[in-house]
Amino acid sequence: MSEALSSEKLDRFADLMNELVSLQVEMNEVVSTKTKLTEDERTGLKDKIREWLRKVQQIANELGPKNFTVGAEIGFPPKVTVSFTWE
Repeated sequence: MSEALSSEKLDRFADLMNELVSLQVEMNEVVSTKTKLTEDERTGLKDKIREWLRKVQQIANELGPKNFTVGAEIGFPPKVTVSFTWE
């Protein structure tokens, strides 16, 4: 049996996903025109990735998906992805 998210949880999920998208945009901005990153830029990017992962963890803790998968792809720009399932 599939467990649907309530309207309140859907709204919360949309808010949290919007925050993830904003973080992804910020990560892309750091490297969008770069071929080499300074130490400060690398640290900033690491901090953004850590913040993104914490946001994913927050979604999992608050909304209780049955499963979730996080992916990371190194490149320019780096890519982080997540998928959640509730069934």
